Amino acid sequence: MAFFGKMKHYSVESMDELLASVGHLRPYLRVYDEKESILFNSRSRGESKTLSNFHASCVPLLWRGKLFTSVEAMIFYTYIEDNCKNPKWEEKKREVLEQILATKHGREVKEINRESKLYSKVRKATVKEIGEHNWDLYAWKVACDAVKVKYEHCPEFRSFVDANRGKSFIENSWWKKIPKAGVLKITDEASPLFGKYIEGSFICFLAKTYAKKITVFQCHILLGIEHTACLSGE
Repeated sequence: MAFFGKMKHYSVESMDELLASVGHLRPYLRVYDEKESILFNSRSRGESKTLSNFHASCVPLLWRGKLFTSVEAMIFYTYIEDNCKNPKWEEKKREVLEQILATKHGREVKEINRESKLYSKVRKATVKEIGEHNWDLYAWKVACDAVKVKYEHCPEFRSFVDANRGKSFIENSWWKKIPKAGVLKITDEASPLFGKYIEGSFICFLAKTYAKKITVFQCHILLGIEHTACLSGE
């Protein structure tokens, strides 16, 4: 467990004070009702597995005049095609784009990115040029547009979404360490948020921002939070 700052104990009251001091961030804290939410991730089983960007679509997805098998492939193909501008990376760019286009499952895209390291370089260079906020806006739009294409083309995905309208679809990280993505469940019965899900990224942000006051681990303990179980049963 990595700790941020010096180890120190805090009461629930002081945690409330900490949360109160960042009131301007509250709009970014998402809270979901357990009964009205559907959790999913790349290892989900059953019908919810189709919600993952890794999911291999039942039909080819037409995107930018090319056919893809997963939203993950569509997204990272676009990131690299749009933003890889360094002439020194041109040959690598063509190679990686061809590899992504040939993938059969979204998990393969992750492996390509890990091995080639091109995406991380492209993202770093682009963020330096346009800023983190603008990159996030761009990346969010690309992802949303890609999911819309999946909804239009993939009957399996469209049927599941339509059958569960009104519910929140929440990507929940499956790994057991403190998540930067996904959700956490409030287990403290005294908390007004008992039984609800909150975004783990918000808690991580608080802990890192107030590194001298509290650790991620302590933040979880104080709020009565536990990491939700992996949907695949692992």
